[in-house]
Amino acid sequence: MVRWTVEDRRRRLVERHHLRRSTRGADGLVTVVRDLVGLHASDPVSVFLQARARVADLTTDAVEAVLYDDRRVARVLGMRRTMFVVDPVDRPILRAAVTDKLAAGELRRTAGWIDEHGLDGVGPVVDAVAWVEDAAAATVAALDEHGPMTANELKVHVPALREGITMNRDTSYGGRVGMSTRVLFWLATVGDIVRARPGGSIASTAWAWASTADWLGPDAGDGPDTTEAAVALARRYLAAFGPATVDDLQWWTGWTKALTRQALVGAEPVEVEVADGRGEVVTALVLAGDDEPPTVADDPPVVTLLPALDATPMGWKQRAWYLGEHTSFPGLLFDRNGNVGPTVWLAGRVVGAWTQRPDGEVVWRLFDEVDAGADLEAAIATAADDVVAFLGDVRFTPRFPTPWQVELGT
Repeated sequence: MVRWTVEDRRRRLVERHHLRRSTRGADGLVTVVRDLVGLHASDPVSVFLQARARVADLTTDAVEAVLYDDRRVARVLGMRRTMFVVDPVDRPILRAAVTDKLAAGELRRTAGWIDEHGLDGVGPVVDAVAWVEDAAAATVAALDEHGPMTANELKVHVPALREGITMNRDTSYGGRVGMSTRVLFWLATVGDIVRARPGGSIASTAWAWASTADWLGPDAGDGPDTTEAAVALARRYLAAFGPATVDDLQWWTGWTKALTRQALVGAEPVEVEVADGRGEVVTALVLAGDDEPPTVADDPPVVTLLPALDATPMGWKQRAWYLGEHTSFPGLLFDRNGNVGPTVWLAGRVVGAWTQRPDGEVVWRLFDEVDAGADLEAAIATAADDVVAFLGDVRFTPRFPTPWQVELGT
């Protein structure tokens, strides 16, 4: 069985994740999105910074053009109930393999709340499932007729979206759940709507929603079934993130163990031995014919600044081989929910953290165990200057601040 060292895995990460910025412009952005099976998109600025870290000759305007004008990539609901920017070609695979299985549960959850609590402006509802489906149909019809709109704008055209549920009325922890939030999330889950251009800067979360058929065009025929799509997604994941363990794949997709095993039977990967970064050797998976470690050294070593929730550090569950001892959360790099903050990378491993201060300055700190020579400091300073130039006047507040971000940002 082929054995991979930690250094082998890091070299592949640098190349497969485009950390050398060998692609350029709009075409390069589309290539990166497809090769990484999407960029994590919960944090709006993170999408732009993930693109900057991997694509040369790119501006924020160019990223917006690819996202919102040319629509060569799109922001859709994907793995682990999270927004990703993906190649629209991959959308049917993601729906069948990931989000379709969430849709029924989301509908039941919202209908159950309506049955239990009633709607504030309506009271009890005879058929809560039908009520949600009717509200959703009216929402899509409004988007088809009027074009992309925010939730507040949609409420003008779809009265049902103005409704809400007051949960636990007689308790101190009660609260109101707006139906616009629930209906729009369900529509994103079933794939009928996507996020369109937000109002304001690239840091804005004032999202507009669009009908998927209007924004990206109608689906071309029937999509794959769940098993076929899961096999395809497993193969795409291993091409980008392999060698990876079964646990890595299951965590990244959010699948059950049963679906993970089923997908791997169809994907037919091969096993290799990998160093796990903790002194152990474990079994991991790669695609057939892709099991040989890189033969070219990472020279010169690549230095880059990756943003919060970047696709690379969020790509594996078992992370010691590129994070060392800094894998726990809450911790220096992670918030209490496991969201990774902005990271400094050297030759395929994390060596520190960075953040943007309110005045726009980018500052960083390296781990104590890192030998911070003059060359490394200079390379990080150059990368930081590039981030500052890329963002221009844009200032952003981290959605999921980590301990080091908070400390560095003050």
